[in-house]
Amino acid sequence: MASAATHTQTAVAMIGATGLTGRYILNTLLAHPDANPVFSLTRRAFPAPEPADPSSKLQVSITPDTAQWPSALTTLLQSTPPSSRKAFLSALGSTRADAGSVEALRKIDIDINLAAARAAKEANVHTYVLISSAYADATSRMFYVRMKGELEDEILKLGFERTVFVKPGLIVGGREKPRAAEAVGRLFARGLKSVAGGWAVDGWAQEGETIGRAAARAAVEDAVWEEAKGSWEEREGGKRVWNMRSADIVRFGEVKGEKK
Repeated sequence: MASAATHTQTAVAMIGATGLTGRYILNTLLAHPDANPVFSLTRRAFPAPEPADPSSKLQVSITPDTAQWPSALTTLLQSTPPSSRKAFLSALGSTRADAGSVEALRKIDIDINLAAARAAKEANVHTYVLISSAYADATSRMFYVRMKGELEDEILKLGFERTVFVKPGLIVGGREKPRAAEAVGRLFARGLKSVAGGWAVDGWAQEGETIGRAAARAAVEDAVWEEAKGSWEEREGGKRVWNMRSADIVRFGEVKGEKK
């Protein structure tokens, strides 16, 4: 998974670890030699089965009140040596149906995410990774992708050294709370992939495990950034911004020889 080059240990914090993609991000980080310690800030305990943590590097902070997340995140990240490199990942997101209203959805997808990102910036986080949307665009007429685009724009203003917006299509995998419309798409995607192969699906649907692995690697592996030159852009002050789309998600998230 990691490169053969010298490893740089990165202290990693994340939110959204109890969701579909977040679980895979966390599992990848816990197995990764370059991620240590790993902090997970959640509202509730992990559903069974709990994450495997063979190296005992996971520290979970269960904080039901999301208004307390920024201060909790600051405390977690500041518990690491000042010289250590830090990364923050967010897989936090919801839907209008689950949230109950547009206002509640905006609170989750924008307000909580942005408050956490600001706390991460104040704690000197080097790399920020967000699970966003393939069509995120602040000027869109579609509410969901406009909301995702608005969040991306606000994150960019914070000026992390490295910013990654992971932009998957349909996310394939089992959710704790199944979504009927997505379930149909997943069945179609998996059926098509089994018949025609990944080339017929990878451009518009990716496994949650693949997305999670690619996001985690972008957070902690310098070698991934070297290999991905041309995919990310360098902006003022040497800051790097990577809109990680389907091709790179598959490229850095799938294990060679893996069959789904």
